[in-house]
Amino acid sequence: MRDCEAQRVSGFRASDYSMLPIGMESPGSEALDSALVLAPAQKAEPSLGSETEHSLSVSTTSIASGEVHSPHRHSDGGDWRDEGSADDSSTAQSTPDACQLIASPSQTAVPVGSFATPAVCLRGSPASSDRSALTEGGQQPGAQAAQAAHQIKELQQQLAFARAQLKHEAGELDSCRAVAAARERELSQQVEQLRGERDAAWQRAQEGEGAHSAGLQEAKQQLAESDGLVWQQASVIAQMEQRLLQGSNGAASLDAPAASLQQLEAENASLRQALHVMQSRLAGGGQPVHDDGNRSSSGGDLTMPDLQARLARLQASMQIKEEQHQRQLSSLRQEHERLRVQEGIRAASRGGSARVKQLEAKLEQVQEVAARRLRAMETRLREAGKAQQLPLSAPSNVVARPDVSSSQREGWGRARGAVAAASRDALATATIQLQQKEQRIRRLESEVARKEGEVAALAARVARADAEINAAAQGQLATVSQTAALQQAMEEVLAANEQLQDRVQQIPALQLQVAEEQQAAQHLGQQLERLQGTEERLTSLQQEHAHAIEEAAGREEELAAELRSLQQEQELAREGARLEGLEAAAKQWKPRLEAAEEAAAEWRRHLEAAEVQLRSARAGAPWTPTAAEFVRLEQRMSESEQRASQREAQWLRVAEEKRQAAQRGVTSHGAVIHGMRPQLDGVLAAARLLA
Repeated sequence: MRDCEAQRVSGFRASDYSMLPIGMESPGSEALDSALVLAPAQKAEPSLGSETEHSLSVSTTSIASGEVHSPHRHSDGGDWRDEGSADDSSTAQSTPDACQLIASPSQTAVPVGSFATPAVCLRGSPASSDRSALTEGGQQPGAQAAQAAHQIKELQQQLAFARAQLKHEAGELDSCRAVAAARERELSQQVEQLRGERDAAWQRAQEGEGAHSAGLQEAKQQLAESDGLVWQQASVIAQMEQRLLQGSNGAASLDAPAASLQQLEAENASLRQALHVMQSRLAGGGQPVHDDGNRSSSGGDLTMPDLQARLARLQASMQIKEEQHQRQLSSLRQEHERLRVQEGIRAASRGGSARVKQLEAKLEQVQEVAARRLRAMETRLREAGKAQQLPLSAPSNVVARPDVSSSQREGWGRARGAVAAASRDALATATIQLQQKEQRIRRLESEVARKEGEVAALAARVARADAEINAAAQGQLATVSQTAALQQAMEEVLAANEQLQDRVQQIPALQLQVAEEQQAAQHLGQQLERLQGTEERLTSLQQEHAHAIEEAAGREEELAAELRSLQQEQELAREGARLEGLEAAAKQWKPRLEAAEEAAAEWRRHLEAAEVQLRSARAGAPWTPTAAEFVRLEQRMSESEQRASQREAQWLRVAEEKRQAAQRGVTSHGAVIHGMRPQLDGVLAAARLLA
């Protein structure tokens, strides 16, 4: 039996001892290839890939030099170290002992054609001692095949588990993409809705602008009509002034101004009626414009304040013109009364000194009444000027807000400038008229003084006439001519007395005129009250506008907060995409290192088996491996490394493409949000205009 075994051992040739990685495709090489191919899909764990590759290269170098030693792992440090170069003598001494052990009669020789490698003696490796024990115990190659099949099955199970994890992660990625797509659709819907609201607001703004243009045209037409009436009244007043200036001292000159005064009152009544109709038309037409302004307020509140400002300016100008006409009418009435009183004084001056004194007292009363009226009119004029200045200063706190647009500030500035200009013009006109009235009063006072001088002269003349009459009466009227002259003088005195009686009878008419003036003053007071009510309504409207601006500012802050939250979500999405890219890269690297580690372990197991077989083969005959076999081994290992590096580069390119695609998606999403920013700004501007 021993002879047969020795013959079988001695019958081995050098060509039969091929290296395991070179002479066959072992299960370890298949596992290495499959692990390198499927590395990106497997779950990575910490490994010793670089150290394993270093140990394999060291082992290959040692085999090529004829002094091969297996690196082993110390129990204390857990690191792989190459100890072949340091223990050459000990290895040379231990090799014959190992060969003697392999050649012992108790061992079974390896048959020809079995998996064998050149003999390599390893020192200090637990795995090699276990392999030696198994070989010495008579283990068959079928057990190694079963173990390899079991390892392949485990690798397949790990591969299935890795694929299941990959599917699970792909499902999570799909769900994340679905959530992102839903969010993108929601944002698109919001953008479309905001666009629709913007278009509707623009359409409402266009409609409001058309209504505002129509109302403005109507207001201009009404203003032209009122200007025509004002010019007509001004011409009538000018004619009346000319007639008053050209009036005579007789009764006919008094009747003509009275008729002209009645005509002027009739024209004034017609003008008031036309003004009332125009105001009612403005009030009736302003309501639809106001409604249109409310309807168009969703697109912008520019039209409504402009229309209100124009209406206020129109009403203020009409009020100023009406007040001017009232003042002119009252001044004409006063002049008419003064002329009548002066005529009465001239007529009564021929009657007697007592009657002259009575008329002078009445003249003083009339002057006092006129002075009181003038002072009252001046006071009311100052109050009206202050009341007109109040709306200009009231909205200053509201307009100075930084949230209001420049167009609104310019519109309000123009409105304030127009109202201020109208107020200044009205005040300048009133001041000029007041100065004219004062000059006229001074002129009338001088005329009164002159008339008083004439009255005094007439009184002296009357006194002289009385003296002459008394002298003639005492002288018993020497001649008939003196008697006729005396009778003529008496007739003149009687005529003057009759004229004075007529003027006294006209006093109730003057009292009626005074009552009418008082009614006009009451009407002016009512108009002032209405003006105050209008100012209060304007103040309330300004407060409502300020409140609306504050609400718009609050809405703008809410939209800005929402935009900041969207930007934060975008940043989180970018960070999540970056982390997913890092996790994907880690998942790509870890399975590759794990597969390389498993392949290195498989290579070590096959190397140990080859060493055992080599020792058993050397027991029968001396044999030395050729350098070509080691070169082929190195080439095979370098090719494996190249394939692994190529696969690694391929998966790195795939990972880079995935990362770039994710980055492009995030960039496009950011571009969409950046593109939505002007639309959101437009919506915020529309919201401010709506408020």
